Amino acid sequence: MNRIRTLAAEFTFHNVGHGLFYSGRIGDFNFVYDCGSRKKGQIQSAVREFKRNILRKSNIDMLVLSHLHADHISGLDILLDKTGVNTVFLPYLLPEERLMVALQDENPSVSLRSFWSDPLSFLYKKNVGRIILFGTNEASPPEDVSDQYEEGRMDINRLLKDEKLESQIRDSESESVSRLLDTNKLFAKRHDRNLPIGNGWFFRFFNLHQKDSRQQRFERCVRRTFPNEDLIDIIKDKSKLEKLRTCYDMLRGEFNNTSLVIYHGPITSSLHQMNQCNTCSRISFRRTWQSPNRLSIQLHRVIGHLLTGDVNFGNWTEIARHYSSYLSRVDLALVPHHGSRRSWNRVALNDIVDACWVASAGISSKPRHPNSNVCRDITNAGSDLQCANEVTEVISCGRFHT
Repeated sequence: MNRIRTLAAEFTFHNVGHGLFYSGRIGDFNFVYDCGSRKKGQIQSAVREFKRNILRKSNIDMLVLSHLHADHISGLDILLDKTGVNTVFLPYLLPEERLMVALQDENPSVSLRSFWSDPLSFLYKKNVGRIILFGTNEASPPEDVSDQYEEGRMDINRLLKDEKLESQIRDSESESVSRLLDTNKLFAKRHDRNLPIGNGWFFRFFNLHQKDSRQQRFERCVRRTFPNEDLIDIIKDKSKLEKLRTCYDMLRGEFNNTSLVIYHGPITSSLHQMNQCNTCSRISFRRTWQSPNRLSIQLHRVIGHLLTGDVNFGNWTEIARHYSSYLSRVDLALVPHHGSRRSWNRVALNDIVDACWVASAGISSKPRHPNSNVCRDITNAGSDLQCANEVTEVISCGRFHT
């Protein structure tokens, strides 16, 4: 006879303003997806509260960084202070790509410059057990999510090795990074396979990384300006970054295509809720005496979440192919790039139906996010839209039978 087990899960879009800080707990497994904001005080306050009231133990099981923009990573210092992380997942960027990221920020802190110069060594020095990098892979048909997974903890060996990416890392990074590869602290992986974490739950990653032709012009400009300088040293030097700003400004446009997307949800359809209700139909608002200025929107249903970082939905066809078996199971989705119109594609609403969408953006952010046309598309499709901002956090929670 199979033993019925009750599983509690809770997921939070924290109130960080323009940025993203999302955390989840599935039974005894906890994870974080991005940790940053344009407002330093806002992200610091949110992280302190997370560590005090949600984490409740010294280690984070999984940290996922969708990409390296400051508004998605600026809280890493305080998050990782006296807190270990078992496994970090992030997309790999070459040094010249990280230099482009650094130039997007007008006044990056010493900590951010240190991270961008060598993110792998930076993370390893912060009590991180192992780091998983994803490179450029094609979308792949999903695996059958059936009872094929054994109960247990996360097994990264299910993710296939990316030998091309490993070779690229060895050629482009320092010897210390190569040593991380040699000592099984760093792994180059493909995103073809699903990753079970135990507790009847799994994650599926997707890294859409497109090489922009403008990057080559940028690299030539950098070499003309600093012909004999190491790119990693340039990133660390604020004055040299300022000299390169003209190289970056000539590119024009946005560079958000490198963003690690994840879907997470139950492995089998036999995992069901104790209290059935329609997505977003039961919403309660709560203020607590500890945080009288914070408003919590609680969504009393959670099955599958699609977290999109700053990915561009102009490439929705590839994203949909990679997640085709699971889009009908998405109950909550993150509006990409804080609700930017340039990153939006209403076609996604044909595949993700009757879901709740969450936009993580500042109340007074410039440009204005989420864009009014994006909001109109979502609500006209009959879906619900919630905003996580400086005041409001969005919580999705439920209890399940496995």
